[in-house]
Amino acid sequence: MAHVHGVRVIFARASCRYEGRISAELTLGDVVICLREPELGGDGSCLVLDPTKGMLPRNWMPGGSVISERPGGFIVQHRAKGEVLEIFVDEIYAQQTMEPEETGELRKLGAEREFSDLISVNLDRLGEPGRYELIDREWRTTAGPVDLLIADTFTGGIVAVEVKRNRITLADTWQARRYVSALIQVPPDEYHGKPVAGMLVAPVLAKNAKASIDSEDGLSFVRLAYKDLAEPEESDVGQALGL
Repeated sequence: MAHVHGVRVIFARASCRYEGRISAELTLGDVVICLREPELGGDGSCLVLDPTKGMLPRNWMPGGSVISERPGGFIVQHRAKGEVLEIFVDEIYAQQTMEPEETGELRKLGAEREFSDLISVNLDRLGEPGRYELIDREWRTTAGPVDLLIADTFTGGIVAVEVKRNRITLADTWQARRYVSALIQVPPDEYHGKPVAGMLVAPVLAKNAKASIDSEDGLSFVRLAYKDLAEPEESDVGQALGL
C-alpha cells in the first residue's frame, strides 16, 4: 500500500487486535476503516466500522493517537493511554484520501438559543403588537445571563425573558425571580427606578411552575413553541440579529 497521509476512508477485508483497557480481537471480515491522520487536519483517531449495521465502531482509538502505516496494515498507538490497535488488511476494495479544507458546524435546530433568537425578531408574539422592544440578548446580570432583555413600552420598564425549548419548571420560575432581583439592583442605565418584570416562554408549563407564577405579580408566562414561529425571510433575520 502506498504511504498516503490524510483523512482516509478504506473499505477492506481486515482483522484487528487491540491491547489497552482490555485485550480484544476482531476476526477477519469486511470493514470500513476511517483514519483521521493529523498531518492533514485529522485528530489522530481511528474507527473500524461494520459496513452493514450499527452506529458504534467495532474497534476505535481516540484523538491524539499516532497512526503508522506498515506492510499489510496499520498500527494506531495512544502512548498516554497505553493503548494499541493493530489493523491487519487482507484486501482493499476501495479507499479515498482527502485533505479537509473546511468543517461544518452542527446546529441543533430548535435549540433554546435559536428559539430565543427567533423570539427576538417576533416580539409581538409575546403580547400586544408594538408593546415590546429588544434591548439585548444574553444580558449579563449577577444572577447570570438573561436570554432576552426587552423594554415594555406600556409600563416604561424592562422585562427579563427566560426561554425554554420544552417546558418551564419550578426551578425556572425561581431563576426568573433572581433575574428580576438582579435587574432591580443593577438595571441598564436608562431604566433606573423603572418597573422590572419577568417572563417565561415555552410550549409547556409545569403545574407547580404555574402555581409559582400565579403567586408572583411580577412574573408571567407565554405559551409559545418553536414551530409556532413562522420563519421570516432569511435576510430579515440576519439584519435583525445583526449578522
